[in-house]
Parts: sequence; C-alpha cells; structure tokens
Amino acid sequence: MVTVDQDVKPVIVGSWGALVIDNQTGQRHVYHGTVPDRLLEYWLQHVGEQVICEVEMYAYVCVRWACRKQWAARCGLCFIDNEACRMSLIKRSSPSTAMFLLVCLISIIDTQTPFSAWMERVPSPANPADLPSRHKADELCRMLDAVDLGDIQLPASLLSFLMSNRFDPKLAEVIRFEAED
Repeated sequence: MVTVDQDVKPVIVGSWGALVIDNQTGQRHVYHGTVPDRLLEYWLQHVGEQVICEVEMYAYVCVRWACRKQWAARCGLCFIDNEACRMSLIKRSSPSTAMFLLVCLISIIDTQTPFSAWMERVPSPANPADLPSRHKADELCRMLDAVDLGDIQLPASLLSFLMSNRFDPKLAEVIRFEAED
C-alpha cells in the first residue's frame, strides 16, 4: 500500500527524448534532456499539471532548432508521441497559448530554414525515443548504433518567447535573426 502525504506536492519533471535518423547522411543521433525549470514552472502555473503536450512539443522544438541548418530545404517524417501535439504541428495553431507559442517558434525557424515534415503518431511502446526520455539513451544508442548528442540548450531569447503571455513580434524578429546564424 502506498500512502501519499497531502501536504507534499508531487515533483513534475519534463524529461524528453528524440531519435533522428538522417537517411541522406546515414547519421543516427539521440537527443535527451529536461525542460528548463523556469519554463516548466511557467507552464505549470499557466497550463496546469498536465504538461505532457508541451513537453512533447518542446522536444520537437529543441531538435528542430539543433538541426535547422542540416534540414534546410529538406523533407522529413516525424513521429510524435502525443496526438494533441501532432495536430498542433499539422494545423500550426492551438487554443492553448503555451502550445501556440511553441508552434509559432517552429514557424519562425521554418521561415529561415524551411523544412517540410509529415507528422505521424507513434504510441510510447512503439516509440524508440521513449527510451531516452526515460533516461535510457545508452540502450537506444546500442540498439541502433546511434550517437548520443545529449541535451539541447535553447537560447535565452527562445525561452523568453515561450514564457510570454502572447505572441511578441519584436522577440520573434530577434529569434528569426538567431535562426539564420
């Protein structure tokens, strides 16, 4: 039997993982990390305790940012482990401000380094990227002969953009220039 102390708040950690297989270069990379504490706290205050959709989208944003130049003017197939996240990526919109800003960030990156992606759903048991999100990146790397590239640190301007209460066009312009670099 498990007893839960009503006065102790559960600790929520936004761990994420991703697997990138580049058929053009033959490279296989594994990424994994956690959502920065200040961003996770912001989401918990504004979205509530159900932030799995935001965490899933954050993983895509991180990988899209890290691979923006490599994927420029290319097409890809992306497997997303959350249907609400997948639909937001397809529609490029969301009624949730947090999700909308994540989608806007991806669109800003796409204006500088276009990437056309087909988004498909993959449930956790069939998703190899589930392993690094559960701190088992080494296992996935051994299985697929992949290289562990670890965490992706987003620039402060991107995190500030994601912690806005609405779309900030001036900050979006800063991000657009950063995406070119």
